[in-house]
This record gives sequence, C-alpha cells and structure tokens, in this order.
Amino acid sequence: MTTDKEFKIEAIIAGNVPTSLDVEHVDETFNVRYQNELISMINNGDNSWSEVYGNHPQELINQLGQAIENYFSRQSP
Repeated sequence: MTTDKEFKIEAIIAGNVPTSLDVEHVDETFNVRYQNELISMINNGDNSWSEVYGNHPQELINQLGQAIENYFSRQSP
C-alpha cells in the first residue's frame, strides 16, 4: 500500500506488541483491517473517534484512531 488512501499503521492493542495494520481512507471514513475484520471509523474532529457500524470496544477504536493520527503526524513536513 503506497497511496494516500491506502497505508499501514503501527498500533499497540491491549498492551501487546506493535501490530502493523492496513488502512483504507475512503471519503470521511477510515477502514482498518484488524484480526480479519474490517473496522470502519470516523474522526469526530475533536480528537475523538467513532465506529461507523459494529460493536467494538471504544478503547480499541481510540487506539486505532491514535495510530492513524500518529501516521499522519509523521507525514507532515
């Protein structure tokens, strides 16, 4: 994955070792492939994240969202 719409993030989930995850950025949503599931998320614009559909724990959504934010902060010049 090498485009702005597809990239990889490194996330530490539940205190485990860093995990590399595929992300697809479509319109306003970020689709993260985690444990063979697709988690669709949206940034609320106030440093918080919400799952578009599904019932994953908010802590997981927050961790994935933070990893996405970290990815973009490293891309800035």
